[in-house]
Amino acid sequence: MLNMFTAPTETSGTITTWAIIEMMRNSNLPAKAQAEVRKFGETSSSIPLLIPRKCMEETTINGYTIPLKTRVMVNVYT
Repeated sequence: MLNMFTAPTETSGTITTWAIIEMMRNSNLPAKAQAEVRKFGETSSSIPLLIPRKCMEETTINGYTIPLKTRVMVNVYT
């Protein structure tokens, strides 16, 4: 049962460690990765980010009133 809860974090940690080791081994990878991140940042205006947002004004969406400063989670599974 414990493996069910710890497996996702262990996988993320393993992948992050592997990525950092690969960047240390290959000197051109950090610059390449940085260019990819910057490229994604330039085009991210059309891609919804999966981080919480706060409403800057009261609004209505599909008949639901969203109050001012409400934290909104974007559902990408449409």
